[in-house]
Parts: sequence; structure tokens; C-alpha cells
Amino acid sequence: MQPEIDVFFGEGDTFTRSGLEESAVIRQIKVGQMSRFQKTITPVIAEMRLKLGAVPELKAADLLQVDLGLLIALADVCVPSKTWKQPYDEWDLDEFIALLLKIFEVNAHFFTKRLAPLITAGVARVKDLGLTQ
Repeated sequence: MQPEIDVFFGEGDTFTRSGLEESAVIRQIKVGQMSRFQKTITPVIAEMRLKLGAVPELKAADLLQVDLGLLIALADVCVPSKTWKQPYDEWDLDEFIALLLKIFEVNAHFFTKRLAPLITAGVARVKDLGLTQ
């Protein structure tokens, strides 16, 4: 039987750069990367909320409102730029946005379908054990 933590990691999804024979598998964030991911996505979300208000569904155009440096830092956590022949700041903007959307798509399932229920169940268990005030 596999350790329970293994269920977090799926196969991911392949992203291929258009016009280039270059691709990489975009995988879900590993548990060890969570704090770094959180540190890089927090300013992205804050800037989007500041400029766009509540964003019910992420659209490619929304990402254009965010500082490119913040987005590059976020992408680099998920798919290190050394994976590619060109650094992210040299990519065509539309291709870079497509990569970010793929990163969000792959990781959205992880956060909403896998991690959130585990946290909710853990909090309920703590309450059931009477370990809270």
C-alpha cells in the first residue's frame, strides 16, 4: 500500500511551446513547495483583487493586469525556467499566459479536490477530540 501522501501527486499535464519542439509535464505542487508557492501566489492574488475586484473565474486577460515579475516568480516555482531553452522573460506573452493557465488548471484540482477536504476533515477531527476551546 502506498503512503497516503502519494495520492496528492497525479501525472500532471503536458505543456508544449507553440512552434517549438519543447514541452514539459506540469505537475501538481509538491508538499515541500507549498510555502514557496503560497509566498509567490499571494501577491498575484492581491494585485488581481486590487485591480479587478472579486474574480469569480480566472481569464487570460486578467493575468495581464498583474506585474510580470510576480507571474514569472510564480511560474518558476511550478516549472523552473531552466526547464526551457529561453528564460520566461523572453517568451511571447500569450505563450507565457497559456503556461500560467495550465499551471493553475493542474493545481486547482489539487487544492480544491484533494487538500481542502483533508484540511476540513482534520479540523473536524480536532474539534471531535475536544482539542479546541
